Parts: sequence; C-alpha cells; structure tokens
Amino acid sequence: MANTDDKSGARLTQSKTCQQRKIKVNQAHYMNKLKADHLGAGRPVPWIQLKGHWLQQAGFAINTPVKVRVMDGCLVLTTQPPATPGFQLFERLSEQDQTILTQTMTALVNKKTR
Repeated sequence: MANTDDKSGARLTQSKTCQQRKIKVNQAHYMNKLKADHLGAGRPVPWIQLKGHWLQQAGFAINTPVKVRVMDGCLVLTTQPPATPGFQLFERLSEQDQTILTQTMTALVNKKTR
C-alpha cells in the first residue's frame, strides 16, 4: 500500500519481506574533462541520491562499505564487512589458494579447540 501522506516525495510501499521506495534518476554534470569523454566537461550524466534514516535502519550505517551489483535495469546494493588488511590480502589470492588457506586455518582452529 503506497503511503500518500509522505511529504518527502519518496513513496514507501509496505511488504512483509521488504520496503520499497520510489526515487527518480536525476542528472548531474561532470565539471572536469575526462580522458574518455571527448565531448568535454558539462555533459549530463545520470545521478541517483539515496539518503535518510531508513538507510541506517536497513543496515547501511555511515561509512559502511557498499557493494553495487549492476544488471540491465537493476542495481542491487549490499553492505560489505569493513576490509581489514588481512582480508584484502586474502581476496587477492587465487580461489585455489583461498580454499587451501581456509582449510588450513579451519584445521588449526579445530586442533586448538580439542
């Protein structure tokens, strides 16, 4: 059910599984000429603004890293754990090396807890 009393312009739809907000893609302008932009500065680009207490209520606290997955007609935003230096190094490993390291660490933890 749409909330028509909302003065902010964003409409909220209630659901058992999620809340939906309707926003609009605006335009902004890059002020500097980019290397890949041969048309120069001032070219309009799409811009979406998200702000409000509802973000924190959804788990998007200030300074939370966010992963954006981009698909045709769809953006999915998910919070990410803060990257620690060790985790950043782990992500640089190949999938095979990550598996080996994970198995080794699990074996060490299991050995320690016996």
